[in-house]
Amino acid sequence: MLLFVTNLLTGVVVARSLGPTMLGVWMILSLLPAYAESFGRLKADVASVYFIGQKTFRREDILFNLNVIALVSSILVVGIVFWQFELMYEWLFVNEIADYRAELSALSIQIPLNFLYLNYSYFHLANENINTYNRMLVIYALVNSTIAIILLLFTTLGLWSVIIASLLSLLLALLYGWKSIDRESWKQGHLDRKVSFALIKYSLHIYFSGILGQLRQSGTNLIALSYLLSSQIAFLGQGQGVGRILFKMSNAINDVLYPRISKTGSSVINITCKSFRISSILLLCGGLILAIAAEVLIIFLYGEPFRPTIEVVYYLLPGLVVIGASSSLISFFNGTGRAKLIPRVQILPILIQILLAFQLIELWGLVGAVLSITVGMILYGINLIIVFIKITKIPANQLLPNFDDFHYLMMFAFNSFKTIFGRGKKV
Repeated sequence: MLLFVTNLLTGVVVARSLGPTMLGVWMILSLLPAYAESFGRLKADVASVYFIGQKTFRREDILFNLNVIALVSSILVVGIVFWQFELMYEWLFVNEIADYRAELSALSIQIPLNFLYLNYSYFHLANENINTYNRMLVIYALVNSTIAIILLLFTTLGLWSVIIASLLSLLLALLYGWKSIDRESWKQGHLDRKVSFALIKYSLHIYFSGILGQLRQSGTNLIALSYLLSSQIAFLGQGQGVGRILFKMSNAINDVLYPRISKTGSSVINITCKSFRISSILLLCGGLILAIAAEVLIIFLYGEPFRPTIEVVYYLLPGLVVIGASSSLISFFNGTGRAKLIPRVQILPILIQILLAFQLIELWGLVGAVLSITVGMILYGINLIIVFIKITKIPANQLLPNFDDFHYLMMFAFNSFKTIFGRGKKV
């Protein structure tokens, strides 16, 4: 809820301060760290959750090797960025006259910070230090929002306000994650080829899945750079951002689900099915509320210039609900040593999405871009469900929400309400 409020407030201030065109420029700039993470980050941090859960190696050695992998890979990525800087810049800003080279260069600093931040996030998550993991998220969100809003409202830095905020928030969250490690029984970690190779070998499946996932998420946006104006890129990105608010619910479940599955035995299928059903209920309800409130919400918060974002949100909602609910199945595959299946499940939906993007953007512009993204999300979600059912050999109705799931959610909300307001103890 806190992340929802801070993201929403920051988005409002950024959109109203920068306007559609400059907001579009910021979203184009953001593609650099996004694709640097997808292609340069090996996802060893994600793989570490599995190895820590299985207690294959010492946690100290895992963290030390994770940091070495992150530093080496991030230095390589930054080196490639500056080596091919002009080529990347011309591709990203093909339709822009103004010069944003300085801003793009500054954002490259975010790459190593983000790699290390994610190391500590997943490390705490793997050890089920949920409070620390949550605090890292909150520090990142609050610092990012606070600095961005202050600089936008009280200085003339403009786009630099958002860049400075993103860098400082990552740095402070990273420092908190490092400082919060329980060192009571901590031993010195060592560089170990066996640990590094095991992490990298298992992470390769997650790595390829991450690349495909990034293509699914923003591949259409890259194609759209050649066809759409910066303001239209802003509407597309803003609609995706508003729609992804729904993921706050399913992500909260998945963050805990992955390490739990890595440590749990025969009950993993039941846990995964229940998570899928709960996520489905939350996302369907949240999607319905967002569909009803989208027009009023966007016009009230962002202003009339952002009206095209409403249509983007409407078209995205079916895909967001399907992919959000089925994301719990990804935790099952990763947590049970089946990470190699995810890239295979993704390939066909992404190919269809990219092919559709070339055709539909040329025909219908912004709407065509959104439709291709939605089709890709729905196909990917359906594929995940089919593969999960085939592997586990469960009846399909085990994934359908039932009365017990609604009752569970109601009791959870009631107990949480009592706990927050100090009127009882959580059951």
